[in-house]
Amino acid sequence: MKVKQIYIVILLFASLLSINLNAQEIDEIIKKHIDAHGGQENWDAVKSMKITGNYTSFSKTKEFTTYATREGLYRSDFYMDQHKIVAAFDGEVAWSINPWWDFTYPYKMLPAEIYVMKQRTEFCSPFYNYKEKGYQVELLGSENIEGIDCFKIKLVKDGNQEETWFLNKETFLEVKTLGKGEDFGRLWPAEIYYDDFRNVGKLVIPFYRELTYIHRYRVFEYSNVELNVAIDYESLKMPQTVEMQKLNPIVGDWNVKIEAPGRRGWSKIDSVYCNFDFVKNTSFIRGNLEYNNFFTVGKEFNWSYNSSTKRYRLAIFNTFSSNIAIFEGEVTDTLFSFENTNIKFDSAYVENSPVKYVIKNMQEDSFLMELLTSNDAGQTWSPVEKYYFTRKK
Repeated sequence: MKVKQIYIVILLFASLLSINLNAQEIDEIIKKHIDAHGGQENWDAVKSMKITGNYTSFSKTKEFTTYATREGLYRSDFYMDQHKIVAAFDGEVAWSINPWWDFTYPYKMLPAEIYVMKQRTEFCSPFYNYKEKGYQVELLGSENIEGIDCFKIKLVKDGNQEETWFLNKETFLEVKTLGKGEDFGRLWPAEIYYDDFRNVGKLVIPFYRELTYIHRYRVFEYSNVELNVAIDYESLKMPQTVEMQKLNPIVGDWNVKIEAPGRRGWSKIDSVYCNFDFVKNTSFIRGNLEYNNFFTVGKEFNWSYNSSTKRYRLAIFNTFSSNIAIFEGEVTDTLFSFENTNIKFDSAYVENSPVKYVIKNMQEDSFLMELLTSNDAGQTWSPVEKYYFTRKK
C-alpha cells in the first residue's frame, strides 16, 4: 500500500515538473520570438502604426490603409473587387461599411468579423504581452513546415479562440498560423503564411501575409509602415449615414420659444429647453419637447432614413394623447419638410386633417420649425404652431 502511495506521489511530482519545464521552455521561446521582432522595450515604445500597401481578393489587387493603436483601436480602408470596405473599432464598437454585402451604411460588425479584425490589430504578434492580455499558451512540440523546422504552439485567446502557431526554430519568427477566416459572417478554418520580414526602425515586421480558407485567397503586401503616427480618433467612431448627416444642423441643445395664433396675431405660449441628438452608435435622431398650451404637451421626435424608399421619416409620440404620428419627407440644405398626407397609418385621421412639420430659416445657431395643418388633403397649409430654436450657449 505504501509503495503504491509513493508511486502516485512520484507520478504527481513528475507531472508537475513536466508542466514547469514546459512553461519555462515556452516562455523562453516566446521571449526569443519577441526579441526577433525587435524586442520588448522597442515595441513598448510604439503607440500607433500606419500601414499602407496592396490587398488582393477575388484576383484583384488594390491599395489599403490601416491604422492601429496599442490599445486595439483600429481602422482599415481596403477594396474587395471594386467595392471600398471600411472596418473600424473605436474601443467600444466595432463597425463596418461593406458595399460588397450591399451595406452602404455603417453597421455593427458580426462576431466573425470582429474575430478577424482582432487578428489584424495585434501589435508585434499575439505573443507580445500575452499574459497581460489573458492569453494561454502551450508548447505542442515541433513540426516541419515546407522544409522549415518549427516550434508548434497552441494559443488560446479570449477563453475559447484557439490558434496554432509555427515559429521558425532558427529565427523564432512566425512561419504559419492555423486560425480562422471570415466569409459572409461565418468563421472557417484558415491558414496564414508570413514572409518578407523587414526592419522598420528597430522593429522587424512581416511585409507579406497570405491567407487561405475554403475557396478564398487573400494577400496583404505592405509597402510602408509608419510608427507613432497621429490618430484621427473621430474617424474610428461609427458614423451616421450620409443622408442622416444632412440633419446635423438640428443636433444640439436649444432654447425654444413657442408661438400660437391668437386674436391679435401670433403670441408666445411657452419657452422651454430641448435637445436633439443621435442615439449613440446609430443613424437615428431623438429629442423631446415639452411645453404648456392650456395642457402640458410632450412630443418625442424621432428622425430616420429609409434607404429602400429613399425617404426621411419622422415619428412623433405625443405624451398628452398617447398617439404616434408618422411623417415622411425630404431634406435639403435650407428646408426640411415632413408630412403625413400619403401615410396609410392612422388613415382616418390623416384624411380629415393632414399635418406637416417644416424646418426652415436654417442658420448656424437658429432655425424655425412650423406645425401646419390642411383642410383640403394637402393642397394648402396653415401654420398652427411655431417653434423658434436658438442654440443654447
